[in-house]
Amino acid sequence: MKKTSRAYSLTRIMERVNPETGKKYKSRTEYENWLATQQINPETGKKFRTRTEYADYLIRQKINPETGKKFRSGTEYESYLARQRVDPETGENFASETEYRNYLARQRVSSKTGKKFKSGTECVNYLATQQINPETGKKFKSKTEYENWLATQRVNPETGKKYRTRTEYKMAKEKERQKREKNKILRAIVRTRLGDLGKTQEWLGERIGVSKCTVREYAQGKSIPRLEKQEKLLRTLGVPYKTIDECVDDWDNYFTSLVPSLEEEPDFQNRAFSSPESCDIGNIAAE
Repeated sequence: MKKTSRAYSLTRIMERVNPETGKKYKSRTEYENWLATQQINPETGKKFRTRTEYADYLIRQKINPETGKKFRSGTEYESYLARQRVDPETGENFASETEYRNYLARQRVSSKTGKKFKSGTECVNYLATQQINPETGKKFKSKTEYENWLATQRVNPETGKKYRTRTEYKMAKEKERQKREKNKILRAIVRTRLGDLGKTQEWLGERIGVSKCTVREYAQGKSIPRLEKQEKLLRTLGVPYKTIDECVDDWDNYFTSLVPSLEEEPDFQNRAFSSPESCDIGNIAAE
């Protein structure tokens, strides 16, 4: 009955005309995307630009039972949901979204070997090599080749042209992330606390289980660690918060307790947020 009802609904949808194109909708997805962009964002008073933006807003209206506060992002919400699921192999809840996704990947069977994947990485690598390269008509030889192709299909907003290489795309995204408030605050925390503790980036990497160059990315504001890594990083640095979002919310109060010796230096935040030394893109290890 449900299948019949859904099929009927889809038929009705595809009879409707998209006001933006003047043509009938080709799919349910196209129709739902249009509906989302007709909704008004109460935070801005303007229409949502995409369905993803609309979905993210709806998620941020939900209450996190662990904190009693609204979820700050879709990432936090998905992490929470993953940790509510029970791992059949251990009988305990998954510790993180990453652990949950790895478990799901290991339940899939490779059509190449007829056996289950041993890890999430193996599964992702296999799926990438099943994609067809439109330029050659053949399957991609590796995940790297597939990701290189994807990067060159994206358009650079500054030039209006496609990125020429994956490196060019990655550098542009890093530059964009460095401007975000969260990245600026993480950069200030990492650099300041390591200096206060007299420790190195290598020391921090060993403590939280990432490479030295990944820590350098944090210190440069180029990336933010996954949610499950954030608490470990902040705790290692002696910061009394579990997530970067909490640091953002209480930055004014926390800043003076973090570096009381620099309270009288009004330009400290600007100096902490200034462009640091570059990191060789080729040596950045994916975490």
